[in-house]
Amino acid sequence: MATGIEDDDAAETERLMLPEEVAEILGVKASWVYYAARRGIVPCVHAGRYVRFRRSVLMDWIDRGGRSDDDV
Repeated sequence: MATGIEDDDAAETERLMLPEEVAEILGVKASWVYYAARRGIVPCVHAGRYVRFRRSVLMDWIDRGGRSDDDV
């Protein structure tokens, strides 16, 4: 029986990560994650004044060697 949930729906319900969590994964300081998000270096989601990250998008970005789709 189909649930009607598509991959896009799953991405929309994915828990967003905090910059501190991203920093731990990348092995950098949280301040660099904030800087990189502001500069568009790391893919992120802006929620008002807050910045959050989708784990799946972050992992894809890492797999591409830290490059955006435009850089490929």
